[in-house]
Amino acid sequence: MEIQPLSFQHAREFLKGYSVEEQIKAYSVLGGIPRYLEEIDLTKSVEENINEKILEKIRFLYNEPVNLLFEEFRDPSSYLAILSGISEGQTKFNEIAVYSHIGANKLPKYLLVLERVGIIKKEVPVTEKKLKSKLTRYYLKDNFYRFWLRFVFKNKAQIEQGLNKELGHAIKKELPAYMGNAFEEVCKETLLLKLDGITKLGRWWHKDTEIDIVAINETNDTIYFAECKWKDEVDAEHILSELREKAKQVSWRNGKRKEKFIIIGKSFAHKVHAQDVILMDINDIKNAAK
Repeated sequence: MEIQPLSFQHAREFLKGYSVEEQIKAYSVLGGIPRYLEEIDLTKSVEENINEKILEKIRFLYNEPVNLLFEEFRDPSSYLAILSGISEGQTKFNEIAVYSHIGANKLPKYLLVLERVGIIKKEVPVTEKKLKSKLTRYYLKDNFYRFWLRFVFKNKAQIEQGLNKELGHAIKKELPAYMGNAFEEVCKETLLLKLDGITKLGRWWHKDTEIDIVAINETNDTIYFAECKWKDEVDAEHILSELREKAKQVSWRNGKRKEKFIIIGKSFAHKVHAQDVILMDINDIKNAAK
């Protein structure tokens, strides 16, 4: 029986001493593995925990991802090259092949293995009917691998030289930008809890246009377009205007569908009053499971 990582709402049970904002931050770093969440010292900030529990060479989280790869594979170098590429934003098959220097004929095997062990996931736009689409992209599924690859793995030389304090300061500045993907996953979970009858939910993209989340209720022909912003005082009117334009490009039951627009942020500068618009803030995420 394969034990899956905890969802955000369940992971919160390990993080009860934190505000919901700090809980999201901790989840974006450690993900839903209970053993990792147990490492958190709730008397200290997430940033302090990063410095003390991840950037210190003697801590088990420092080498945990590479140790797991060595347990799973005899030679993890090719897998690390693939994961590093995806971490750097190379999400298309050809991009990963070029970055990792793995031939296109061999790469599918490596990707399949990384999917099987739950480190990466394969996605197509949510409105696509075929999983084997030319639009397929690969993403890091595990939050801790995402954090470790971005901040620890590529800065190992700096850490080995004892410059972790300087690295910790840099991570603190970059953390809000890093949290975008993890916050999207928290938002997906929130929408599944808050919206009734959802049959499909995921990212949507076409060429240079992307929508964070599109949720579909096939029973009543309703489609929800959602954008997630990990920041305070979100300008909902500006985002809504852009979202309405993007929605016009989404081909699904055109002419008969009902459209709803959702914006999720930490807080909002101004409320938008429209029947087809839903605003969700940090308190809606906090209360989603109730």
